[in-house]
Amino acid sequence: MQIIIVIVLGILNIPIYRWSFKRIFGSKEVFYECLKYDFTPDFISLFRGELLKDMAAEYRLSGFVLLNVIVFMTEYYLVTRLLGAIGLQT
Repeated sequence: MQIIIVIVLGILNIPIYRWSFKRIFGSKEVFYECLKYDFTPDFISLFRGELLKDMAAEYRLSGFVLLNVIVFMTEYYLVTRLLGAIGLQT
């Protein structure tokens, strides 16, 4: 039953993921730039003089993931509590 809840919540949350993506990144190009900085080691960014850009991009990407994980886990908790309260989940 839990896997069904996870799949359904994952699908139903697509609009939330898109909304948070637009608010945090704005465009795909900014997202790809954040990914580039995330995979670049910090010492290389330091030598290139882009350490602050690197840190900001990593913060932005981490914030996006954390926000969506928190939303998903909260919804999962509420749904399982609701289903347990009405006796549909053991």
